[in-house]
Amino acid sequence: MYSVLRPLALCLVASVAMADAPIITNPREAPVQRTVHYDEVWRAGADDEAEYIFGVIGDAETDAEGNIYLLDTQQYIVFKFSADGEYLGTVSRKGEGPGEINMCFGMNRWDGDVLALDKAVPSGVVLVKNDGTPDRNLKFTFESRSENQRFAFAHGLRIRDGHLVTSGQASRLENGLRYTTHFTVTLNRELEEVYSFGNHESEVVFADEVNVDEAKEFNPVGNWALGREGEVYLAPRRDAWVIEVRRTTGELLRTIRREFEPHRRTKEEREQAKSRWTFSSDGTLPPIHYRMCDTDPAIDRMAFLGDELRVWGSRIEKDLPEGTATRFDVLDRTGRLVEERSLAFPYEPAEDGLHYLEDGRVVRVKAFTSANAASNVGWNVQNGEEKEDASNLDDFILEVIVYRPVDG
Repeated sequence: MYSVLRPLALCLVASVAMADAPIITNPREAPVQRTVHYDEVWRAGADDEAEYIFGVIGDAETDAEGNIYLLDTQQYIVFKFSADGEYLGTVSRKGEGPGEINMCFGMNRWDGDVLALDKAVPSGVVLVKNDGTPDRNLKFTFESRSENQRFAFAHGLRIRDGHLVTSGQASRLENGLRYTTHFTVTLNRELEEVYSFGNHESEVVFADEVNVDEAKEFNPVGNWALGREGEVYLAPRRDAWVIEVRRTTGELLRTIRREFEPHRRTKEEREQAKSRWTFSSDGTLPPIHYRMCDTDPAIDRMAFLGDELRVWGSRIEKDLPEGTATRFDVLDRTGRLVEERSLAFPYEPAEDGLHYLEDGRVVRVKAFTSANAASNVGWNVQNGEEKEDASNLDDFILEVIVYRPVDG
């Protein structure tokens, strides 16, 4: 069996538009460049005497009291910590009973006191209250993407202001080969598909050889963020800095544009870009070949936090000063470019994971890459051209470190 984690991508968005939807044009350079410094609040995971052990921390959430919930995607446990780092026990553990989880890889706030845990197989959501009381389980219901569809599952669910959006993959078999369709849809509160922003037919076929063409694999509905009041931000082009803002029912509200000159990759950068693809198998992986683009995408990823849209791109993430963890552009809700913001705190990009909380805090998962590789013992895993070998990993300790801004 083969599986693949794919980079964000897109394909044709349905042409539902409002008359005279405005176009917001931003300059190439942000009007302000600002650095926000962060202080460490607490850390957990390195204490040998602690009553918990972390596996792989894959997601983080908070609540109105500032408690932090950590989803362990190896052990399938949700740990709960107070705002100042006191361990408060578990909210959910591995299992198939009420409030229990298995094959869960994402976490959202469903309502004020209820967490929603994404379940991959069977695809759905486990709802559990902040105190660990089971709520209910829901299954995703998707429209069929093909006559020969075998299964579909969701990933990356986002919930905000009562609106739900997720991406997903549908697989079909033809002549013994597996094909994949990627899609992004809105859902109702019963997890039934309401509206589809479009489909992207992947050309990666699991056969004797696997060929990845980066340009063809770009998916115009894969790079998105859910904003306030049901506004969905989509980046439908690889070669242009363009964001479409649509309702969850598809109507175009406005288009955001910006002057953009693509960064031309060096040979080393083309090789590094292959790491966007990770293949895994419980058997032998076939030879994997890549055809990479000469330039970076205009928009790498987006996230909506608070009342602002954050947009990452390689142009502003290259050559970060020492002590700077990340840098991104900030747009307000109208689509106007506000500033280029850098976040300053300790961070190792090749090893660590980051999760941004709605209240401004950042959760750093130290040694995430090594922990994730170690969790794949027994599987053949290839990231880009590199084959993972957990037996060669140096000793590591997965720690969770929480930072808060001190000057902005």
